[in-house]
Amino acid sequence: MDSFDRFPLRVRPRDGEPAIAALGRTCLRIGLASERELAAMFALRLNDVARGRANARLAVLMELSEREAGTLASWTPSDIGNTRVTLRGEVLRTPHDMTLGIGSGRRVRACPECLRADLADRDGGPKVQRPYVRAWWNVLDVYTCPIHLCTLSAVSGGGRVLAPDRSDEARLRAYWGGLCEAPAAAVPPSDTSADGYLLGRLGAMPRVDVPFLDALPLGEASAVLNWVGEVVVSGARANYARGLPFDQAADLRSRGLEACLDWPNGMNALLRTLQERAPANVRGLKGRFGRYYSRLYDDRGARADQEVRAVLRDAMRAYIVEHVPLDLGETVFRDGVEAGRRITAGHAAKLLGIRPKEMLALARAEGLLADGDTDGHLYGLLREDIEGRLHGTTAAA
Repeated sequence: MDSFDRFPLRVRPRDGEPAIAALGRTCLRIGLASERELAAMFALRLNDVARGRANARLAVLMELSEREAGTLASWTPSDIGNTRVTLRGEVLRTPHDMTLGIGSGRRVRACPECLRADLADRDGGPKVQRPYVRAWWNVLDVYTCPIHLCTLSAVSGGGRVLAPDRSDEARLRAYWGGLCEAPAAAVPPSDTSADGYLLGRLGAMPRVDVPFLDALPLGEASAVLNWVGEVVVSGARANYARGLPFDQAADLRSRGLEACLDWPNGMNALLRTLQERAPANVRGLKGRFGRYYSRLYDDRGARADQEVRAVLRDAMRAYIVEHVPLDLGETVFRDGVEAGRRITAGHAAKLLGIRPKEMLALARAEGLLADGDTDGHLYGLLREDIEGRLHGTTAAA
C-alpha cells in the first residue's frame, strides 16, 4: 500500500507533534488497536518512526504537503547514534534525557490544560483526535507548562486504543490515561524558568540566552540545572531532582538556572557557602563540598563521556586552588596541585618545621588568619605568607 487512503479517516500532523505521536493519533481516529498494528500493515518499524528514520515514508503514506512533512520532521527526534538524537538541532540522550513514546501501556506525560485547550479547538477535527503530544513533554527534565503555569501530569498505562463504537470520552481516557480530566497544579512563573530555557532552545518559546549553558549540548545543559539546583536547595547533602515531585523539581532547576546566569560567579558563591557551612571536624574536599564534588569526581563508564563534567570540574578546580586550604599532597579530582593559594595549618607547620598548635598560635599572633576563622579550618593560611616567613628564616640562618 502506498498511502493510508484505504482509511477515510485520517489526521494531519500538528505543530510540535513527533511522528510516533501522529501515528498514534491515526490509530485512535480509525480504531486500530495500536501503532504496531498500523505499522505492520505498511511495513514500518516503530523504532524507525520514533527515531526519524521513516519521515519520508510517512510523508507519502499520510499524503502530506511539503509544509506538513516539514512540520512532522522538525518535531521528530532524529537518530545520531544508539543513545543520542537531535530534536530541533539540539542533542539529547535516549533514554536518559528523552523518551520516544512507543507502545501501548506506556507512561504518558502531558499538560492537562494543553489537552483541554486541544479538546476545545473545533478546528482540530473530531473530538477524539484533537489532543496531541508536544515533543517536549517527552524531555524528562521538563516538569511544567510555561504557557499555562502548571505542572505536567504523568500516568502509566496510557496509549490504549479502544474500538470506535466506544464513546469519545472512554477512548480519550484510555489513550491519555485520564489526563484530559486531571487537575492542573499551578506553579509561580519563576518556577517555569528552567523549562522555559529548554523550550526556548527547542524553538517552542522565545529563547533566553545563557552563554555558559548555550555552549553545551541541550541534554548536558539540562543536567547542569539539576546539579547546580541541588546545591542551591540541599547544600552538601545528597539530593536527586528526578526523584522529587514535579513542582519541587521545577523550583530546584529554576534556582539552578539563576545561579548559571552569571557563570562562574554564581557557582563560586554557592561553593563559598558550602565551604563556610562545613562542620569544623570535616576534612577533605568531599567532606566540604559533599554530593557536588563526588558527582564530578565520579567519571565511571558512560559518565566519562559527559562533556559537562569536565567543564564543571575545571570551574570547581579553579575555585578550590584559589580559595580552599589544601593539605600537603592533597589532590583535586585525582590531580595534584602544585601551588594552591591557601594551605592548611598542618601543611604550614610541616613547611616551618613546627607543631600544628605552635603554627596556630603564631598565625593568631601575627594576624595570618582570615576574619572569623579562628582555627584556620575555613580558609587556612596564604601560601605566600608562610613561604615568605620560611625564606626569611632561611636567610637569617
